[in-house]
Amino acid sequence: MQNCLRVIYAWKSILKARKVITLGSKWRVRDGSLVRIYEDNWIPGNHEGRIISAKLNLPHNATVSHLMDMNSGWWNFMLIDNNFLPFEAQKMKAIPLSSFNQPNHLFWPRSSNGMYSVKTSYQLLCEEATKGDVAGSSIERVNNF
Repeated sequence: MQNCLRVIYAWKSILKARKVITLGSKWRVRDGSLVRIYEDNWIPGNHEGRIISAKLNLPHNATVSHLMDMNSGWWNFMLIDNNFLPFEAQKMKAIPLSSFNQPNHLFWPRSSNGMYSVKTSYQLLCEEATKGDVAGSSIERVNNF
């Protein structure tokens, strides 16, 4: 029975760590596949990196590759300008696209080398807990831990 409790505790810890990593990590966009426009952190410069624009003409589960013109290898400027707030559109269009088919890369922006650390994840949780976010979205995520 005690072994079973240890296993349960271990899995709960892993799931909680996964939530922290999801909250603090960010995608470096390459080909745009697998990076969800509205759910994932991928906008450079934004603290969280998520889109706040209303979902207008794009499917809820659309990936960043939907915003690219695969024929030209550039962003689809018209689609971006028509669906996102100007400051978000500007940041999106500033992301350089590779002419090579490279996979997207998940990194930890809170460390200088892009690697996850317990120290910086703890700092993230402390920041989130002290924000006093009126909307409650960030603080709710921390409290759910």
